[in-house]
Amino acid sequence: MFDFLTYDMLAVIWFFLWCLIWGVYFIVDSFSLGAGLLIPFIATDKVRRIQIQRSVGPFWGGNEVWLVLAAGGTFAAFPLVFLEDVYFPVSSYDVAAHRPDRKGHFRGISPQG
Repeated sequence: MFDFLTYDMLAVIWFFLWCLIWGVYFIVDSFSLGAGLLIPFIATDKVRRIQIQRSVGPFWGGNEVWLVLAAGGTFAAFPLVFLEDVYFPVSSYDVAAHRPDRKGHFRGISPQG
């Protein structure tokens, strides 16, 4: 029934899926990364800075979902590449993004308001 799915064909299909997942992550995450990079240049006061941070807030969790999916796909398809080139940057990003002492990151969901 699935005689056409040879090892080479599955490798090609998986590679295209892998590229699609990483491409979607880079497209979706470009908004929050771009906003973060532009804050020093366009935020003239604290009110503007808070406005920019709040505009990124709804997209933050979705971006991390794509990052986890892309890292998991990389590990599933290319375990040696994942361990050598992807694991440290992805884990460093996740640790830095979830530090509890980041001011403003948890402001919307904290009990203090």
